[in-house]
Amino acid sequence: MQTELVGTDELNRVKNYLSAGIARKFDGIFAAASAFKNLLLSGLDYSYYENFFETIKNIQSEDIRNIAQTYFNADQFLTVIVGKEKP
Repeated sequence: MQTELVGTDELNRVKNYLSAGIARKFDGIFAAASAFKNLLLSGLDYSYYENFFETIKNIQSEDIRNIAQTYFNADQFLTVIVGKEKP
């Protein structure tokens, strides 16, 4: 992610998936009430979801690469192994 660009097909699949997730937050009166309750409890204003959707819609492969270069530091990664320990 730090050196190669995400492919257009993969980027579009992720954008569609995330956009659908936002839409599900407002599918019905109880879901919408819960979404707005979460905004209130988090101290966010009503523009949060609009800004989130716009970010998803407009993000490009170059943006993702730049974010990865800024925040992914391999020296700080941890390896986690799950399962039974071999004797």
